[in-house]
Amino acid sequence: MVPTVQTWAWLKRRAHYQLTRLAYMAGGLAGLGLFGAGDLGNKIFTGLPWLRALFILGAMGAAVPLGLAWEKCLRAEAKIDRDHGHELAASRGSEDLPRIIRTCVRAAIVLIVLTAALLVMAAFWSAIQNGHSAG
Repeated sequence: MVPTVQTWAWLKRRAHYQLTRLAYMAGGLAGLGLFGAGDLGNKIFTGLPWLRALFILGAMGAAVPLGLAWEKCLRAEAKIDRDHGHELAASRGSEDLPRIIRTCVRAAIVLIVLTAALLVMAAFWSAIQNGHSAG
């Protein structure tokens, strides 16, 4: 298969779309981290240091695949620009972004969801403990 100009334009748009998606995910992770580290998070995690540790671990763990996917997207986009696509098609033999990008994005989504679940769990746990201590 001979690569066409449309193929490389499509790949470039796809890499740009992934970068935009990663930026939104990173923003969501940052918001989640700020929420968990703010005043409300301090009240929620009172008496639950192990849950706070899991929350921090989840947030930091989600940042790693996001950063890796971001870097791979930038490299893929730069390679398309640099090589005008011809060398990319010959070396990879397909018309898709590297698999590592999809894998990292999926891992980041799972870790962000788990981190948010930990925050919700801590909020309920704190509410239950405060309810029992008040009565």
